[in-house]
Amino acid sequence: MAAACRRSRLPACLGARPRPIRHAMAADRPMPEPWRSRWPRRLDRRAVVVQDRPELSSGDDMNTNILRSLLPAPLALALLIGGCNSTDNAVSVDTLTQHQWSLVEATDADGQAAAALTEGDRPPIELSFQPDRLGVTNTCNGMGGSYELEKDTLKVGDLMQTMMACEPALMARESAIKTYLQQPLQVQFDDSNLRLTLSGEAGVLVFQPVAP
Repeated sequence: MAAACRRSRLPACLGARPRPIRHAMAADRPMPEPWRSRWPRRLDRRAVVVQDRPELSSGDDMNTNILRSLLPAPLALALLIGGCNSTDNAVSVDTLTQHQWSLVEATDADGQAAAALTEGDRPPIELSFQPDRLGVTNTCNGMGGSYELEKDTLKVGDLMQTMMACEPALMARESAIKTYLQQPLQVQFDDSNLRLTLSGEAGVLVFQPVAP
């Protein structure tokens, strides 16, 4: 009958409909329900992690929140306090150029008083800063040269000077200050006492502003 229907247009064939093929596997397998999907669980887990993070803001608040979230409380507090102290002692070119600086204390590499720089009845050594040049007075010869201030390190270039001869004590003073200045110096500024401290391998020099 099926073969005859394929070759003819009999009324019986035209009224016949193909029987649907039933797939047992497709009919018996339940369709997955949307709420059983794993994706919502992963999204929820991410949402919990994001909610547990501290809210970040701009500027100093952002830095503070990051330290609190990543570091133990005592260490974070110590770093924040240290950062504030370093800002208070920061030295800029403007700080150096605001005053004429007079030497008030000098010690050598062993922590002993540097007599060649401070003894005698001569006026104390003075430093004067321009934006890119340094001057030294109250030595045998006037001296000057370029300098660079990189963060808290002062680097003085070659000092030019006159060639006048002086008494031995004054010549010793000039030689000593050149030794101190011709090396990298760590710079500290105490804003409360207006004390400028230069520390290097040769020793420590402490200056204060010249009285007006």
